[in-house]
Amino acid sequence: AQYIEYDSECPTSGFVNIAATGTATNTTDDSEIGVALPFPLLYQGTLINDITIGNNGGILLGTQTGAVGYTMTPTGLFPYVQDLNTPYGGVYYQTVGTAPNRKFIVMWSNLAHYFSTLGTDGVTFELIIEETTNEVYFVYDDVIHDNALYNYGLDAEIGATGAQTVQVSMNNATYLQNNSCVHFYYTDCPKPSALTYAYVSTTEASITWTGGLAGETNWTIIYGPTGF
Repeated sequence: AQYIEYDSECPTSGFVNIAATGTATNTTDDSEIGVALPFPLLYQGTLINDITIGNNGGILLGTQTGAVGYTMTPTGLFPYVQDLNTPYGGVYYQTVGTAPNRKFIVMWSNLAHYFSTLGTDGVTFELIIEETTNEVYFVYDDVIHDNALYNYGLDAEIGATGAQTVQVSMNNATYLQNNSCVHFYYTDCPKPSALTYAYVSTTEASITWTGGLAGETNWTIIYGPTGF
């Protein structure tokens, strides 16, 4: 079986601004639009042809009639899900490139937090699905609102849900910065998490960790000097 993982790698294209070239969804507060993907997405073993794009910063997979709320729900991709509004921004989608190397992009441009009333500064981010690899990128151009209570994802959930759920950030400002990314990919050997060193000496070490998505219970540890 393959397992979904993530890192902070950005796509070679960087952030692609499609506000002037993409199709406007014309979504407003708490609304959605159904869209057929231009190519099938193999996501966690399931072939996806339809999505629901939500104004609230996420998409649902396998349906054109879903509802995107303020939290991550099955099954979907959530770059920045929270209570977002479009008084001075918009949501767009576009396919770029030629088969079999196309990319499908959904961009949330300058969206405000619903309860933000201090000015006109929203967040801008996008989701990129790659046809060739079935890999997914979240790319963040601007994660600063006009209210510090919402900056850097402080009131946003970020991750991917499905048979396996990957939580990148949960109402926390630690992960996100302007020009940062999340990259989802597949692996046969999921990495453990929460790797902690209690102590390390020249002859021994004490290390603890949490097993990966495969539920593995046995590991081989290979160690040596730096660069071995």
